[in-house]
Amino acid sequence: MPRKIIIGLIVIIILTIVWVVIWRQQLIGQNGEQLEVPINKVNILVIIFLAVEAVIAGFLIWLHFILKKADEELLKRYYTIKNQSQKLNEAKISLEIRIQARTRELQELAQKLEEQVRERTKELQNKIRELEKFQKITVGRELKMIELKKEIEKLKEELEKYKPT
Repeated sequence: MPRKIIIGLIVIIILTIVWVVIWRQQLIGQNGEQLEVPINKVNILVIIFLAVEAVIAGFLIWLHFILKKADEELLKRYYTIKNQSQKLNEAKISLEIRIQARTRELQELAQKLEEQVRERTKELQNKIRELEKFQKITVGRELKMIELKKEIEKLKEELEKYKPT
C-alpha cells in the first residue's frame, strides 16, 4: 500500500482512540465521580464510529486499487504511444533518406539530360552548317548550270546563223 493510505489509516485509528478517550472522560464527572450514562450507548457509538472508520478504510483501499489499475493503464498507453512515436520517427528518418537519395538521382538524371541536349544541339548546329554549305554548293552549281544552258542556247543560235541553209 502506498504511504498516503497507511498514514490515512493511522490518522483514523488515532482519531478513534482520541474520540473514545474523550467520551470516557465525559463519562467521568469533573470531580471524578462516575456519571450515570449507560455503557451500552457508549459502546454503540464506538461501534458505529469504528464501522464508519472501517467503511472509510475499505473505500481508501478500493480507491488505492482503482488508482493503481488506472496508473498501470496509463503507463501501458504511455509506452504504446512512445513506441508508436519511435516507429513514426524511424519511418520519417527512412523516408528522408529515401527522398534525399531520389533527389540526388533525379539531379544526376537532369544533369545528364542537359548534357545530352547540349551535345545534340551542337550536332544539329554542325549538320545545319553542313546543309547550308551543301545548299550553297548545289544552288551555285544550279545557277552555273542555268548560265551554261543559256550560253549553249546563245551558241546554238549563233551556229544557226552561220549554218548554210
